[in-house]
Amino acid sequence: MVLARWGATAVFLVALPLFLVLSNVRIAASELAVYGYAFDRYDAEEVTGVGRADLDRAARDIVLYFRDDRDLLDIRVAIEGREQALFNPREVLHMRDVKELMGRAFSVQELSLLYVVGYISVVYLWARERSMRHLARLVALGGGLTVAVLGLASAAVLAGFDDLFRQFHVVSFSNDLWKLDPDRDRLIQMFPRGFWYDATLGVGMLTIAEAALLVAAGLGYAFYADRRRRSPAPAAAVAAPPLVAARQPVGDAPEEDAAGAPATSGEAAQGAAAGQGVGDGPGGDAAGAPATSGEAAQGGAAGQPVGDAPDEDAAGAPVSGDEPDGDAGGHPSGSDEGAP
Repeated sequence: MVLARWGATAVFLVALPLFLVLSNVRIAASELAVYGYAFDRYDAEEVTGVGRADLDRAARDIVLYFRDDRDLLDIRVAIEGREQALFNPREVLHMRDVKELMGRAFSVQELSLLYVVGYISVVYLWARERSMRHLARLVALGGGLTVAVLGLASAAVLAGFDDLFRQFHVVSFSNDLWKLDPDRDRLIQMFPRGFWYDATLGVGMLTIAEAALLVAAGLGYAFYADRRRRSPAPAAAVAAPPLVAARQPVGDAPEEDAAGAPATSGEAAQGAAAGQGVGDGPGGDAAGAPATSGEAAQGGAAGQPVGDAPDEDAAGAPVSGDEPDGDAGGHPSGSDEGAP
């Protein structure tokens, strides 16, 4: 299982640069501006004796030829006032070989794209065997390998392009139809050796730039992910307790006065005004005796506790409203003085 994973990763690292290089080759082979550059840069109109309009039409036909199912390329142009074939039979057969080579290159490019997308989808999105941080590092590694390989290849092209160009044709084709004469073969006149040198360096430099962007993007995301993993999680916010309007505890149970007796809310307000605790039951005096609400109010005004029991005098004796008043000596008095 481990070897299979390593093998799949190695194929990914090969498929990524292949996709980049062959995508740029495909763009160059399909972009009419590249053909126009060759015609302008190397004076194809003057060298071939073919008008620019016919050259541009031939370029469009070549692009279509790489995509359609024609076996041979037959392009007719006006030369010296008469219509004739643009390419001789040797050139036509060589273009058939080029079409087959381009078809293989396009197929490899498409397979590389499918593998890259499939590998990312299966390993990172579906099975989730690896993290996106790991994918970023892998993409950066693939881009770095692409830069390194193409950097060496570009140095080799600058050092000896002619030998590399010849070796490429020897390896890519099974015949020598590619050996064309610049003095009479219009195909090599339209696309001379200098054009292929420019095109090779252009594809290489463009691919190196794309690979460098992949390296920067991969390393940037990996750095961001590492920094995010190291940063501490934010502390949870603690809700502040609700403010209590009074110092007295509030709850479902009835409030209690200073002596522990329950008090109603209405009496609590009165008790709060008088500086005395009240409850649900009859109000208590300073000694803890119950009092009615009306008497509690009177008692609060007079500063003396009142209740349901008979009032007591200063000596503690009960006083009744129906009993006769006593004299100053404590003797009872009636209507007649001295009566028993």
